[in-house]
Amino acid sequence: MKFAQEFRKSLQREGFPQRWVESAIPYGQLKKCIKKVTNELKELGLDREVLAQLASSQKDSSDSSSALSGDVGFRYNLNEDTTDSRHVRPSLTVFVHLSEGVAVDAYLTPATRRFLEKIASKASPDRGSSPDSSRPGTGSPSTAASSCVPAESLPSPGPGSAAELARPSLVQRVEVPLVFDGEFFNILQTDVSNLDTLQGEEQKRLQEEVRNLGREVTKITAPSKGRKSRRDLEKWREIFELYLDARVFFSTRESDHGPRTSAQALEQLKWFQDQVLQRNILQDLRLEASRQAFSRFLNMNAVLLQNLKFQEINSKAVTKILKSPSRANPLPFA
Repeated sequence: MKFAQEFRKSLQREGFPQRWVESAIPYGQLKKCIKKVTNELKELGLDREVLAQLASSQKDSSDSSSALSGDVGFRYNLNEDTTDSRHVRPSLTVFVHLSEGVAVDAYLTPATRRFLEKIASKASPDRGSSPDSSRPGTGSPSTAASSCVPAESLPSPGPGSAAELARPSLVQRVEVPLVFDGEFFNILQTDVSNLDTLQGEEQKRLQEEVRNLGREVTKITAPSKGRKSRRDLEKWREIFELYLDARVFFSTRESDHGPRTSAQALEQLKWFQDQVLQRNILQDLRLEASRQAFSRFLNMNAVLLQNLKFQEINSKAVTKILKSPSRANPLPFA
């Protein structure tokens, strides 16, 4: 079964509140957006073969100068959108070593050579600007910003290389805006932010419920209320001791220290409830208010468990989205 179907069925099957479902990661929409990104790259001439060769040429480079010192390379950057700080603007910067408009790296495949010459011809280099001063345009590769640096001013790529034989030549830097890649990240950022907001609201609500329940139990079990209250106080102490032993959502033991998964938390919660039943604690509660408070306590744990499941489902969706495209080509999330 495809994950998109599994994800959709999980949201329906678990009985999450409607507002939670509406805030879930739009997995299907993001998958469609990834297809748009792939098509966008293909239209640029960036198929898997070209990307693989460009990525291979950049394995050992860590900054712009090292990129320029080779014959060809590329940089994939995620920059903050100047018009909206909540969003990012992805861009692809390609460094092309040209001699009379022809890519001169002897190791280029025909497909990569065609791509480099295509974007170099579409971009309009400004010989009066430096590589660092070029800024990306928007829309299509034809509006990409570019700049040129004489190859003679760069560190020598080594004797016998194509660049050495082809002098004089230029290294042209071309920044290609990635429209649909930007759309992908904007959708993902917005929805992850909405999920964070939802989780914050749910956390505040549960914290308030815990405080209210604590005040209620304190009031119910006040010694001044009589013998029944004192008896129920002993039972509540037993309940909380069992709950701490259950370590429902987090374990402090050395053997399994850390947060529980929803499946583990469910097992621990069942263990806690079984212990309460086996010890007849509910039957021993003398006050109806105590029994109602215990029911509220279980309901809070059920909501916490449901919340944990919801987080896991969405986290898995994000992981699937971010990992699946990286298997297709070396450009992140493309």
